Amino acid sequence: MIKTVLNMKILIIFLCLVFSITCQKSTSETITKPKSLVNSKKKNKNIKLSRATDYSSSNISKNDTIKTYFLKNKIYGEDKYKLVHMAFTNQEGEQIDLYKNKKKIKSIILPIPDIEVKNFQLDSIKETHKGFCLLTNNGGGNNLYIDRLYFDFYIENFYLYRQEKIIYDVEKDLTDTIVKKFNPKIKIDKIKLFEFYK
Repeated sequence: MIKTVLNMKILIIFLCLVFSITCQKSTSETITKPKSLVNSKKKNKNIKLSRATDYSSSNISKNDTIKTYFLKNKIYGEDKYKLVHMAFTNQEGEQIDLYKNKKKIKSIILPIPDIEVKNFQLDSIKETHKGFCLLTNNGGGNNLYIDRLYFDFYIENFYLYRQEKIIYDVEKDLTDTIVKKFNPKIKIDKIKLFEFYK
């Protein structure tokens, strides 16, 4: 049993490394230390805490930065884009904020681990020649999943165009890959990320 668990952990780490490398081009990353998740001076009476039903990022006001990813591809011209992985300080969960020239233009709410998606975790964000890729993992027990969500840039916006799901069956020691292409592509404004993990 212990040997199986160790083999499973080694396989997950290996798969994450392989998929991280294959996302074509890495980003420059800035890591900042999160502030205390407990101490917060401002109080916002309008914050809604029912994340399972409310995905409006306008209700979130207190966040701490986990990591910043700069997008440096030439396709953006003079514009500067970055993705900021944030943790909520007033409730469970995380989000990714998309900035254009220092102005936040979109927030993607990440699924809450064990409430919306079992053991959900954002591993990394990688820049690709078309845009960026979110690398995530989730699952547990006999089934583990690694997902790559690909977004491309077109006319000053990002669109989800491809999802790759790697399924690892621990009991059978088998791996399967499912690729889903979205046609039409899904505009980043329309995405509720938890729906892609059902």
